[in-house]
Amino acid sequence: MNDGSMFASLSEYRKQGQEYYDQHSVMYLNTPTQNYKIEVFAGILTDAESDVYAVSFSSEESFLDYVQRMKGQSVFESAVEVQPQDNIVTLSTCAYDFENARFVVMGRLVPID
Repeated sequence: MNDGSMFASLSEYRKQGQEYYDQHSVMYLNTPTQNYKIEVFAGILTDAESDVYAVSFSSEESFLDYVQRMKGQSVFESAVEVQPQDNIVTLSTCAYDFENARFVVMGRLVPID
């Protein structure tokens, strides 16, 4: 990451905050079987061991609580509403603010027909 080769553009959400998010609120993911848009809803500076990397939840309520916590820690505000049935994507890159720091961008995965 230090040389700008891996996910370097994710750091722009942090550096420029709301202004950058307003211009880049959607990403696209293309796979051989399906294309998706990713509706970005949070950008967070965190530790590599953070619960931001959680992949399973005990209930729909705990999932929605998790999403709200992530939005509450975000460096920008988003109106994206995540529902219990939604899948989310978490993109993570190194940050150098402290040992094992990461900057994470999260978004709601939406299939494109």
